[in-house]
Amino acid sequence: MTTPTDNSEKQPKATAQSDAFTSAIPFKRVYFMYALLAFLLLLLAASGCRGIYTVSPGEAAALQTFGAARYAPVTAEGFHWHWPPPIGRATVVQVQKSRTATVGFHYLPEDKIDLVTGENWTRDTESATMITGDLNLVEIQFTAQYHITDLNRYLFAADDPGYRFQYADGDKVREHRSHQEGYPDGQSIRDALEIAVRRAVGHRTIDQALVSEREVIELEIMNTAQQILDAYDTGLTITSIQLQEVKAPDAVQDAFDDVLRAREERDTRINEALSFESRVLPEARGDAERLRREAEAYRAQKITAAEGESDRFQQILDEYRAAPDIIKTRIYLETMERILPRTRQIIIGADQPPALIINTDPKSQIVPVITPQE
Repeated sequence: MTTPTDNSEKQPKATAQSDAFTSAIPFKRVYFMYALLAFLLLLLAASGCRGIYTVSPGEAAALQTFGAARYAPVTAEGFHWHWPPPIGRATVVQVQKSRTATVGFHYLPEDKIDLVTGENWTRDTESATMITGDLNLVEIQFTAQYHITDLNRYLFAADDPGYRFQYADGDKVREHRSHQEGYPDGQSIRDALEIAVRRAVGHRTIDQALVSEREVIELEIMNTAQQILDAYDTGLTITSIQLQEVKAPDAVQDAFDDVLRAREERDTRINEALSFESRVLPEARGDAERLRREAEAYRAQKITAAEGESDRFQQILDEYRAAPDIIKTRIYLETMERILPRTRQIIIGADQPPALIINTDPKSQIVPVITPQE
């Protein structure tokens, strides 16, 4: 049994313990507040570090705030900061890299070789086969080079299921996903390219598709596919189209090869003829010009000589009118001076008076011949 004396002794002790506990409460509360504040600051610092990102050469960063792309992509190189998740997000993508899309064939994983081609690619007959404007079948394989020009549209404007294809690996059929879903350089760009090439080939004959208009077809594919990509806000720009292989189906390939060889031979002969023409025509033109100039010089010479003879004849005519006998004798003598030096025999009639022959040329042999008198 507890006595009153014992209760009076315990009461002061309980009061002292209660006072000590009461005085310790503010200290613990302050300690807890500081610890909580330090934890929050540490959490804020760690979260802030998650907002740091780096932009390397050729890259750009798309910035999202509460899920929306509210800013232009950041292209300046170096360290940057943006609101970390869940408030914001920075997506860094290589935008200057040239990317490749294929139609008519697929590139396999790096360690795989196709048994048919023997290379690191396999045919896609379904996308390669198409109908020309003259209702012939043709198989076309080509590549498209493109790059990202609008990062925000590339990441957020267009949705894409990605791209996957199947290939034979020995006795097994495997599936390979070459592009992840969500980005338009998966199925979207290949659909645009396939639409563009079928349109370009469908407006032409098989001869034009195989030989004569390959460059025109490449340009038309690029323009048409770019219009489709722009309409879907993909943010992609095609830079070049290169036709890898354009051929007829295997069943008629030999006949088409014969036609192509004949056309190549025809083109070779045409080129040879053009080369001969380019070599011969300048020479002929030069000869013609030389002959024309010689003819003009000869013409001018003859005209000058004729004019001189005409003037001399006019002078002689004037003198002849003044003294006919003298001029007649002079003309006769001058004519004889020109004729006799070239004559080896001179025939003189027997009834003619003797003639004095003066030979000024010692090499000439002039023999006078006197005809007998009848």
